[in-house]
Amino acid sequence: MKILMLTDRMDGGGAETHIAQLIRSLQRSGCEVSLISSGGRVADDLSHDGITCYRAPMNSHDPFVWMRLRRWLRRLILDEGFDILHAHARIPALLIRGLCKGHVTEIVTVHAHFHTDPILARLCNWGMHTVAVSEDLRAYVCDAYGVAAERVRVICNGVDCQNFTPSKKRDNAPVILFASRLDADCARGAELLCEVAPSLFQRFPHLRIRIAGGGNALEHIRALADSVNRSAGTEQIEVCGWVSDMPSLLQESHIFVGVSRATMEAAACGCAVILCGNEGYGGILSSAHADR
Repeated sequence: MKILMLTDRMDGGGAETHIAQLIRSLQRSGCEVSLISSGGRVADDLSHDGITCYRAPMNSHDPFVWMRLRRWLRRLILDEGFDILHAHARIPALLIRGLCKGHVTEIVTVHAHFHTDPILARLCNWGMHTVAVSEDLRAYVCDAYGVAAERVRVICNGVDCQNFTPSKKRDNAPVILFASRLDADCARGAELLCEVAPSLFQRFPHLRIRIAGGGNALEHIRALADSVNRSAGTEQIEVCGWVSDMPSLLQESHIFVGVSRATMEAAACGCAVILCGNEGYGGILSSAHADR
């Protein structure tokens, strides 16, 4: 079976990790999988592993670019004989809408909330089959876009516990880590961590905070961290940007602040986890959350 994955970018983040692990697992099971994205570190890693990765402006909002992309995609799909098109972001899902009717199966996976309005809601494509990575995202798609609940399949979002494992050499000096895609819609936890940092440092002088990730809010978060560091006279908050070796960073940390897939990776590495993000504050992760 030949599968074409499509997404907007592959720099780093929970959705990107999900896509990369899915591609590698499908390859091991005997499928032939290719990826189209606008590129990034994760796509480069997949290329090094022998995965065919095409680069195209899949995050463009220009309708003329979309027209050219649709013509190119149609030729590629028919020439390569793909059986399944699997989109992981809104623009790629829109680009494959009805592209090769009767020839391929269209699947769309929902990884996060989208900004929506009546026009965007009508434009969205949810494929022949829709996948959500959590129950709350299934409810969101059904409520915001009118998708029938019975056509949305929820999958268990998991992590590779052979890669994400606890460390036996964790340093005694406490480290708090926040890791996420740092765009405006998911950087609130990092902002709050910078705000409370001065009071935390007063109570725990040896504490260090690290913020990992990249996006359009990175420089804003860096400015907040720099302000705290200048006031303290030392670099107590380190803004790392995109990180390719997330397991090692988690294994050096004691407490993780964040949401989504990264919280499971942190828990697998032995971190205490505080659920906090743009969606709200969930407190300390415990077995009670699994029962909700």
